[in-house]
Amino acid sequence: MRALLPLLLVLSGCAADRATSLGKVGGEAPRLVLTTPLVATNGATIGEAVLTEVASVDRIFIRAKGLPAGRHPVTIHAVARCSGDGFADAGAELPGVLPPIEAESDGRADLFADLPAPRLRGAADARLDADGMALIVRVAGQPIGCAAFRAR
Repeated sequence: MRALLPLLLVLSGCAADRATSLGKVGGEAPRLVLTTPLVATNGATIGEAVLTEVASVDRIFIRAKGLPAGRHPVTIHAVARCSGDGFADAGAELPGVLPPIEAESDGRADLFADLPAPRLRGAADARLDADGMALIVRVAGQPIGCAAFRAR
């Protein structure tokens, strides 16, 4: 039984659900948590996206379903709008590279990544300004999903 105790302690630490662990850095709670649906070009909800801000980093979590298997780029856009032809109302693509989201053969995909600079808030070039920001998932170069974030 004693030999199992360290294993049980390690496994119990892995049991924290995403909602309580998302965004924590060294036990620090996020300063900002925004959750929004990930919508397809036809308006159907195909997942959700969560944006968190902690003292040292901004993070994104995307959970999607119904994507074709493979790796798909995610781009950051200047306006919190998921409308228009190919989500054109999301505005210009902003600088910064995110890792691709990788869909399994069943179409499910998760992406958890740090957002590149600039920060979400608190700077002249902050991403989460008055008109918000959007993330767009592309498949074969075409937009397939969009998540729009607005500051509260």
